[in-house]
Amino acid sequence: MGYAGAVDITASNSAGHIHGKIGWLTHFPRFCETIYASLDNQTLAMMVNNHIAGNTGPMTPQQAAAAQAQAAASVQERDRIRINMKNHFERTMDDINITSGGRLARGGDPLVVANNRRIAVGHWMQTQFGITDLGVAASLLGALEHNPVAFGLDNTASDSIAVAFLNAHGPAWQSRQNAPA
Repeated sequence: MGYAGAVDITASNSAGHIHGKIGWLTHFPRFCETIYASLDNQTLAMMVNNHIAGNTGPMTPQQAAAAQAQAAASVQERDRIRINMKNHFERTMDDINITSGGRLARGGDPLVVANNRRIAVGHWMQTQFGITDLGVAASLLGALEHNPVAFGLDNTASDSIAVAFLNAHGPAWQSRQNAPA
């Protein structure tokens, strides 16, 4: 039994990806994409805050407005921490000559350079967070506005992993940075 067609349900951030799906024409004589709005950072933060607070029922307009304001503040604080983390990462990479002024240092054997960059990122992740997962490192580098591939990592960066990581580790990291030495 064959299919008459298929509908791909897609977030607006991925609209059009259906045209890159291999083999769909061999399975479906017709297919289309229906789009829903992608989550933005503020909406996602509001959903997380509500889940943590145990809010499972409907909200009044006043509760929704308060939740949106809290979510906006959470996103703003996370972004402030992210910028501080980016600056710390760039200073650390400058100090060990991986970068110069935040720009990647050039020269040398490409394989050795990529390996040195990957080792430096892994060491930074270990010393700052106690984490050695280079998949998480790739996502965090993307959030810190650096190309993971340029640092010898796979291009497996994920915005959702970066946001979850910053939510989970960012506040404690910032507190350690603010503590007197």
